[in-house]
Amino acid sequence: MKLEELEQRLDLLKQGEMISDQSYKITKAAFTETMNVLKVDDIKHGEMLFTHLPMSLTRIEKGEEVGNPPSEVLEQIAQSSHYPLAKKLTAFIEELWTKSLPQGEKDFLYMHFANVLENNNGGVKR
Repeated sequence: MKLEELEQRLDLLKQGEMISDQSYKITKAAFTETMNVLKVDDIKHGEMLFTHLPMSLTRIEKGEEVGNPPSEVLEQIAQSSHYPLAKKLTAFIEELWTKSLPQGEKDFLYMHFANVLENNNGGVKR
């Protein structure tokens, strides 16, 4: 997924009133940060993460409940070599959000980021 593709996806979600302005901006910033960390212009298999993120942030803004990923999945992710960087990228989002994210949402982001990091060991180099 390239930045232009993300912007198109976010524009559609925004037009459909499925995401807020704040979640749009944070998602775009998180995508850019992830590209910088990976040193790629094209994030492979990033669609799920970068669709989940703005919709989830919007639900949190509205005060809706956030679920939790299965504990078995969390245990597996915690063992991943990508877990520390997944936590760092999640902290970047939380810093932009300026509020604490619910633990369930952090866990989902750890899971999604670990998956994206795993799938982008090579990526499309700049």
